[in-house]
Amino acid sequence: MVFQSRVVAARRMPSASQKSEKQAPPGVPESFSQALSVVEKKARNLEKRKGKLDQYRDLYKSGKELNDDQKSAIQKYNEVVHSLEIVRDMQKQFAAINAETLKVLKKQWKREMTERKQHEVALYRELLQVQDLLANMGGDDVRQDFLHGRNRACVLSEENLNQLDGLYKMVSPSREPEEGDTGLESFAQQVAASAEHIYNLIEARPKGVLDTTYKDLRAVLTSIADSHYFDTEGASEEAAAAAAVAEGETKEEEEEEEEEEAAEEEGQQQEQQPQQETAGARRAFDICYCWRWMCVQCC
Repeated sequence: MVFQSRVVAARRMPSASQKSEKQAPPGVPESFSQALSVVEKKARNLEKRKGKLDQYRDLYKSGKELNDDQKSAIQKYNEVVHSLEIVRDMQKQFAAINAETLKVLKKQWKREMTERKQHEVALYRELLQVQDLLANMGGDDVRQDFLHGRNRACVLSEENLNQLDGLYKMVSPSREPEEGDTGLESFAQQVAASAEHIYNLIEARPKGVLDTTYKDLRAVLTSIADSHYFDTEGASEEAAAAAAVAEGETKEEEEEEEEEEAAEEEGQQQEQQPQQETAGARRAFDICYCWRWMCVQCC
């Protein structure tokens, strides 16, 4: 027989030397950050200019003589103050947009992470299923059952069984060379090759291997799994119940996240409601005026 029955002694898993780093949610686009930086810089420049004009005004009120440039600057004081108010309002709007963008990106990131987790869990589940099926197909009684379709086993040909024998060897790297093996291939190379075979198998790639394709081998393994030949009594019901529990936990997590986001959004709306009473037309006019003024003034 090609398959070998192996008894693995119970042992403790080694502790991880390093903790896996959690992936951080994405930030706002760089272009938006640059625009926000421009507005913040313009606000700082206007505040500096207002401070200088305040000094000129104080000197003028104290009776000190000012030059023509200083007097001309004082005349623009109200204009500078008005522009500063508009820019500050723009800062608030940009900050609100920034917060909303981060919220949307975070929500999208969470959804993508959930989908990625589900995909990876499904991938690992299929990998474990493949390993279990291949490891249990080596017994003579098992092979006879599948050759003749007995005891719930699906019917397989001798060629199918030989192909599974070859597949088992291809996806089972070993540090000890088998009889007749030259041992030229290192264990790391075996692991890399096995990983490639497993990937092609799980993805059901139509690529040739063992006088067949990975897709056909995957179909054979699926037929074996669907026959429930290796399932003990009640195992199918337990597996379905476990899958339902896992799905329910995932839905509960998503619902909790949605409730938290809804509560947070409601709180933000209540805080922002008094500020939204400003007329939209006036705000649009002020912003346009401010940008036109900033283009022609020197800071």
